[in-house]
Amino acid sequence: EFDDWLPHLYRVLKKGTHCYIMINPRNLSKLQTSAEKVGFKFQQLIVWDKVSVQTPNRYYLNGYELILMLSKRPARNINKMGTKNILHITPKVGNRMHPTEKPVELMKILIENSSDLGEAVLDPFMGSGSTGVACQELGREFVGFEIDEKYFNIAKERLDDNR
Repeated sequence: EFDDWLPHLYRVLKKGTHCYIMINPRNLSKLQTSAEKVGFKFQQLIVWDKVSVQTPNRYYLNGYELILMLSKRPARNINKMGTKNILHITPKVGNRMHPTEKPVELMKILIENSSDLGEAVLDPFMGSGSTGVACQELGREFVGFEIDEKYFNIAKERLDDNR
C-alpha cells in the first residue's frame, strides 16, 4: 500500500529533490493523494510513450506508462528545462530481466533532469537495476533496494558488469 512506504520515502529524501513514481492510470489518483498527504507536492505528470507495444491486453494495448513527478519542497527546476512531458522511448522487447523493466535511456532522462554529477539517486524498488546502470553512466551515486532476492542478484550482477 502507498501509505506503508511513502512516509519513509519522504523522510529520507533531501529537501529540494524530485521523486518519480511509475504508475498505471487506475492507481494514479490514490498515489497522488497518498503522496500529498505525507508532504510531497505534485510537479508534473509525464507520459512514457512506449512507441512499439508488444504485450496484448484485454481491452487496449498499453502504449504508455505514467510517471508521477513529485517534489519535496522547496522545488527546484529540472536541469534541462524545455524537456517535453511525453518521452518516446522504446522498451526492451524479449529477453527482459524483469517483468516491468524500464529502459536505461528513460531513466537517464529523469536522472539527468533531477540530479547533478556526484549526487545520490535512490530507487527503493530497483528490480533489475536499470536506474543503477543509468546512474553509473551519468556519474551519479546509486542506492537501491529490492525485496526479491532473484532480482536483487540480477541487479547486482548487472551493476558489477557495467563498471
